[in-house]
Amino acid sequence: MFGSKCNIIKSVLLSSIRNNGTRNVRLFSSDPTSDHIKLGEIKDMKEFMKLKNEKNLEFTNEQWLHILKTRGGIGLPNFIGLNVKDVGDSSVTIELPITKNHLASNGYVHAGSIITLADTACGYACFKKLPKNSIGFTTISIQSNFIGTGKEGDILECTSTLLHAGKTSQVWDAIVTHNNRKLAFFRCTEIILYPQPPKTSQ
Repeated sequence: MFGSKCNIIKSVLLSSIRNNGTRNVRLFSSDPTSDHIKLGEIKDMKEFMKLKNEKNLEFTNEQWLHILKTRGGIGLPNFIGLNVKDVGDSSVTIELPITKNHLASNGYVHAGSIITLADTACGYACFKKLPKNSIGFTTISIQSNFIGTGKEGDILECTSTLLHAGKTSQVWDAIVTHNNRKLAFFRCTEIILYPQPPKTSQ
């Protein structure tokens, strides 16, 4: 999910107790004021989840939007121009402005561009919904049905919604649209990863 050299948090955790007694948690802030604790770099999803589990952190949808936008700054999502638009309790919406680099030789959007959009929307949503003590996930199945396409200049939008969330797997549905016209339907299954016990010598 995160590149091995990604500065996923080169920032801070706001952990001061406010006047009303609430604890405000803010990740990915670039304003290291006196009431912040510097976290240093978190290089991947495994380290992010370890921190989240150890400190029992919970984030608002707005905070998750910022986290996922920051995540999108590296790797394939950034390379093809994905933009996280909205984060709900059990959904993520991402948009993709179509350029000539997203097209197939026939002049229409390449199926791989649409699959990347949908898979990322499901993956980001799964990341947000990972259960406590898990360290990550991986896609084990994705099914797609195309009923339309797009062209250069279009802005495609994909919303993933939760169908099933268990301790060992999640299933997400996603719909890709352009101007409210449905282009493709997806179902994505993710397997949840947990720390493995240390191997014992025989």
